[in-house]
Amino acid sequence: MIPGIVAGGANGSGGGGGGGIVFLSQNYQNFISNSTSHLVDMPATVNAGDLVCVAVGCAVGPTTMTTPPGWTLVATDYEASSSAIRAGIYIKICSGSEGGTQVDFQTSVPTTVSAAVMRLSGASSDVEATAPTTINNSSNYACPTLSPTWGSEDTLWRSLHFGNYLRTVTQHPLPDNQVAYPVNNFVSIYSSTEIENTASKTPANMILSAGQYGMVYTLAFRPN
Repeated sequence: MIPGIVAGGANGSGGGGGGGIVFLSQNYQNFISNSTSHLVDMPATVNAGDLVCVAVGCAVGPTTMTTPPGWTLVATDYEASSSAIRAGIYIKICSGSEGGTQVDFQTSVPTTVSAAVMRLSGASSDVEATAPTTINNSSNYACPTLSPTWGSEDTLWRSLHFGNYLRTVTQHPLPDNQVAYPVNNFVSIYSSTEIENTASKTPANMILSAGQYGMVYTLAFRPN
């Protein structure tokens, strides 16, 4: 799918009968200094009703994260066995005033942070995520299955990975909007999406150039 193009069935199914989800943009940011304050840049243009999703990975896992005012926490987890990564996934249905601003994603202790910012139109506030699957020094690993409560609609599915090493992606789990933000000494974030009218989704395996530690989620975004 090309950013800015509507993807989804012609039936227009969804929570509010809208025209379908449009993937608009995705950007990445990393914070190289240990701090408790992390000012994440919003997209330059944000329209009223757009959904912005911010995925935050902290290199100091036990830290807690504060949900910024006006945002909704979708999932947060700590991978304790090896990578010591804390992940947080947040969404906001925007008013239209957010373009070009910054949002502070605060942590309880100083840490380096990586953030991926995705912008959609045509998405509702119904977003669900699996519990994460732990990645234990694997280069070829399965992604969790998600069956959202709304059943079959033109859902945007997202495979989202947080890892602790710089790796090349050989195969993404989903076919569209594939990005890899690999950064040494920071949390690497890998993302791919697909829009499909189905009640359940199991993304394909993630295949990397070498072993990785971390966590992988499957998310579902419901259309309006």
